[in-house]
Amino acid sequence: MPVYLQVLGFLNANLGLLILIAVFFLIGALVVPLNLPAPIFSALGAVFLVIFLVRLLLLIGTITDTGFFSLFDRALTLPVYLFVFIIAPVAGYIGLFTGRA
Repeated sequence: MPVYLQVLGFLNANLGLLILIAVFFLIGALVVPLNLPAPIFSALGAVFLVIFLVRLLLLIGTITDTGFFSLFDRALTLPVYLFVFIIAPVAGYIGLFTGRA
């Protein structure tokens, strides 16, 4: 199968995920009067962005026949997602309370 068809299939399969990422980041940016939930929405957007990037790395590994990216398939996914979900709101609240957001 040609590479461009694999990439198009990947984008078609992940279209809902891309829309979900955009919606979470948009809600996080638009919740200006109530700033306290904004970092939570940004954290959810960041987790879904990491999910998309992991899937993209797996596609690159499939296209190039590299076994390196299969490391992201099972072993590291849950700890990375949890790490991103914990760090993103903490950084968001620090930025919010120091006035940098």
